[in-house]
Amino acid sequence: MTLPFRVIHKQFSKNKNLKRIIGNNKNIEDQLKVDQLVLIDFWAEWCGPCIMMNPIIDEFSKNSEIIKVIKVNADLNMETLKKINVKGLPHFLLIDNGKEIKRYAGSMTLSDLNKFCFKK
Repeated sequence: MTLPFRVIHKQFSKNKNLKRIIGNNKNIEDQLKVDQLVLIDFWAEWCGPCIMMNPIIDEFSKNSEIIKVIKVNADLNMETLKKINVKGLPHFLLIDNGKEIKRYAGSMTLSDLNKFCFKK
């Protein structure tokens, strides 16, 4: 018997020290009303680059003191994707006080992600 990659990934990616939130159609608006920077990661289980980004997002969320990370599963939250105009995955939005600062579609290294979030 072989397990699907997503099952294996979920087993190895469990980490209680992560400071990230699971976003969805119902809670995303409330999550964006905070007075801090928010990085939204739109992803899907079937997306290879999204899965490759998971450890990078995990590392970023553990080390980031000022940016809240929200992961949004694209397959389960199509309403939000349409509203925010997300067309490709993985897709990242940097939000400050509820307003979009910038966005990026595609995978990144940890260094690239830090530049994306901290360079104006």
